Amino acid sequence: MSFGAWIFLFGIAAVVGPVLAHFLARPRYRRVPFTMLQFLKNSQIESHSRRHLRDLMILLLRCMIIALIAFLFAQPIIFTKAKQKGTHNIYYLGLDDSASMAYADGDTYFKQMRDTAIDYIVSSESDSVFNICSLVSGSWNYGLNKQQALAQVQALDIKPKRAEIGAFISGLSDSTKNAKEGDRIFACLISDFTGNIPQQFLSVQEPAVVDNIEYKVISSSKPVNNASIVSASAADYKTNRLSIDVTINNSGRTRQNRTADSINDLRSYIPIELILTPNDNLNEDDKFYLAVRIPKQTTKNVLLVEAEKDEMFLLDTAIKTISQKSTSSRYNARRIPLQNMNASDLKWANIFMCTIIPGMSNNMMKTFSDFVERGGRAIFFLNGEPLADSAQKLWQQNALAALPLKCIKEKTYLNIDPVAESLSGIDNKALKALENYQIHRISLGGYWDCQPLPESTCLGTYQNGAGFIYYKKQGNGTSILVNTSVDESLGSLFKSGPSVALCQCLLGEKEEIVNLSFTCEEKILLPLDIEVANAIGQRQLWIQDVDGQKQLMSVTNSCITVPESEATGWIKTVGEPSIYAGVNLPAGETNMAKPDDGQIENAVSRVFITGDSPLAAREPTVDSRGMNPRSLVPILIWILIALLLIESAAANRMRR
Repeated sequence: MSFGAWIFLFGIAAVVGPVLAHFLARPRYRRVPFTMLQFLKNSQIESHSRRHLRDLMILLLRCMIIALIAFLFAQPIIFTKAKQKGTHNIYYLGLDDSASMAYADGDTYFKQMRDTAIDYIVSSESDSVFNICSLVSGSWNYGLNKQQALAQVQALDIKPKRAEIGAFISGLSDSTKNAKEGDRIFACLISDFTGNIPQQFLSVQEPAVVDNIEYKVISSSKPVNNASIVSASAADYKTNRLSIDVTINNSGRTRQNRTADSINDLRSYIPIELILTPNDNLNEDDKFYLAVRIPKQTTKNVLLVEAEKDEMFLLDTAIKTISQKSTSSRYNARRIPLQNMNASDLKWANIFMCTIIPGMSNNMMKTFSDFVERGGRAIFFLNGEPLADSAQKLWQQNALAALPLKCIKEKTYLNIDPVAESLSGIDNKALKALENYQIHRISLGGYWDCQPLPESTCLGTYQNGAGFIYYKKQGNGTSILVNTSVDESLGSLFKSGPSVALCQCLLGEKEEIVNLSFTCEEKILLPLDIEVANAIGQRQLWIQDVDGQKQLMSVTNSCITVPESEATGWIKTVGEPSIYAGVNLPAGETNMAKPDDGQIENAVSRVFITGDSPLAAREPTVDSRGMNPRSLVPILIWILIALLLIESAAANRMRR
């Protein structure tokens, strides 16, 4: 036995304290003559002996507790003869099978990597055990002998995804924690170390402990000649001409020319293949697949109803401006006096705007409710005049988003952020754009205290908490109440900069160009017009993946969700409606620029620890005599706990 801190053994001398306390605390008796007690003498002697025995037992327990505490601080260690165990060499190989390994320098990087791994396995001992990890999938094959390891390396193939170092490090760390005595751990990482691999090392939290680490960089002996498309998106189309923004990464020094042809046939979905100059030594990124959905050009009729002459002049101007700038939506605006409005006007209109909540007959109210139910958009403004009785009836029929209760004519301002949430049917981009106009600085002349319906949504508020825009879906249509006016009675928003953005928000969503381009690592969503889905009477559509395999997919929330792809190319629907989506390599995977050798060295040394000290923490150390040290501290702690419980029980018994 030995002690880690033997100096604490001097603490055993503290047992003198309980001994002295025992003798000093003994009671002293004085003899007092008393009659008729001679019969109790034997009983008194017997009771005194038992008490004396209990006192000695408690004294002994307390001395043992003090001595045991001193032993704990001294950290006693005993040595047992270590069992002889065989030595095994265990190898952990991380092999890069990502898309960048297809780069060719005579032979491809992948073939060079595979040959290097085979040489590494062949040169090992015959009884070695191999564990091989694919850096793309993160999957492991454990406990392989040499022949099985060679077969596993031959079975690897390139996958169109990026390498993930984290799976290799975590799998290695978990396995080495269970290593037996005598096992020697070797790790080998073979990769081109391109893309974001060096940065991945920085995110590793716990380093792996090994006996030896090797890393082999597969790189070209010649200057790299590779260019790839990083991203592409359709920006705009006008007069039947589509403009595409393309970002190209050139990792080499060779100049490569690009050409593009104009596209004349602009259909709803356009599958576009962007092709680079061939022979750039990485054929996997020669094409970029981009599908573009061009919105159908629509024309909507807007009925502007004025309670007073020219109240809608500013709003009419904003609508004409939007119609001129939009490439997909056209608006035909018609201004009429309120007293001239009839049912035929509502049949013509898609969007109804009125400067007040007008009084309506029962027939007109029924026509208005039908207008909203079939998909119309009703927008009411408020001024400072008393409300008609129809406002209460519309609110009771759920056709009015909020019921104005009281007009408060006082100076007020809007909040800085007018966006409550993103909703379908609202042009959320236009609503967010209001922040750029600093509408919180625009003074408004008043507002109404309103009671919204439970189903309504408030888009923005005034600084005093009153709602700004109340929005509600009703049937297939929409009802909107704007808590201000288009003239000067309550507000002046439509005479200021944000008038066009506010008008676009009220008119509804503006269809824009949709770019359908995904990577192999992403979940693929194909947007489907719900009206089209209802028209064809299907909630499922056949999808053809990049390998030509067909599967039936469900339509959920106007989208078709397609699992991650294992290859690049086109995914499309079979039959009508024709929907395409391009699947490309992950961003950065085709950046073939080789990192600096020092950067790789620092990255590897950060996550792998070698040497005797870290390995000692993995298993108990065996000394030169073949003895295995074992600490007695855990055993002594349990004994101490037991003694404390016994001493407490004995002392409690003494007090009775």
